[in-house]
Amino acid sequence: GSDGTPAKQGVTPADGSATNYEFAYVAGTFTVLSREFNVVLVKDYEGDYDGQSHTLIVENKDTAVKPNEIKVQYSIDGTNWSEEVPARIEAGKTEVQFKVSAKGFDEQAGAATITIHPKKVTPTISASATPTRVYNGGADATNQVTLGLTGVLDADKGFVTLNAGTVAFADKNVGEKKSVTAGSLTLTGNQAKNYVLAATTVSGGADLGAGITPLTATLDWEHADTRTYDGQPFDITASVTNCAGADICTVTVSGGK
Repeated sequence: GSDGTPAKQGVTPADGSATNYEFAYVAGTFTVLSREFNVVLVKDYEGDYDGQSHTLIVENKDTAVKPNEIKVQYSIDGTNWSEEVPARIEAGKTEVQFKVSAKGFDEQAGAATITIHPKKVTPTISASATPTRVYNGGADATNQVTLGLTGVLDADKGFVTLNAGTVAFADKNVGEKKSVTAGSLTLTGNQAKNYVLAATTVSGGADLGAGITPLTATLDWEHADTRTYDGQPFDITASVTNCAGADICTVTVSGGK
């Protein structure tokens, strides 16, 4: 059109003059074509969760076009459109459709994605306030260690919990400075979705100071009461009580007559 926008305009020449010639005027059409849209570049955003809001990357590629002459609209459902750029904080993906219009350019349409990856956190293991326990026939060490996480944002602490399917000594036997392994680790809590474990097991060695101390068993003498001598042999036997778990405890008395 007359303002330079894409359009067709009828043109009729007139008032020509030339020596030795006269003019036959023919009406024509002047066409202004739109340019292929390349003034705006909308790019994906991809990064790890950091508790901050992130949007698509929008760049003006043609400085000859003023920003206020460009209209960019966004939609996450294809129905509702807004000039406000969508943003995302939590881990996951947001698919965004966009359309761009400016005077003298073809309308541009496309899609871009905001991708936030869960932040990696590392499980830790340390001695608890009670690093040793009495032998009980099993290898469980749940109360002898404390599990923790490094890498959780300060604002999310208290909202992400490390859980273990098993926490166990290397074996069930009595010993000092025994190794402990926590396995089948998972995360729970309101902010757990924003984090991913760097490992699903964590172990501690002798530096934990964890251990198992002996269990005191009780020896019960049977038929050891006072009796009157009658010249006949009298068996004295004993039994052990307070054995742990499935352990079978026996005692042999020698010379008990």
